Amino acid sequence: MSATQNMRRASRRTVRFATIAAALGVAGCFTAAFTFSGSEAQASAPAETQVLAQR
Repeated sequence: MSATQNMRRASRRTVRFATIAAALGVAGCFTAAFTFSGSEAQASAPAETQVLAQR
């Protein structure tokens, strides 16, 4: 019984770690998306290079 309980604890720890890692990854993606979506320079930079390439 002791080995089974230890495996259950290890399994729960692994699942908890994976869940926290996934949640932090999703939060990081949203943070990056909101950080870079607010600046207009990011959106207009490719348009300027395209105009310069046509000249």
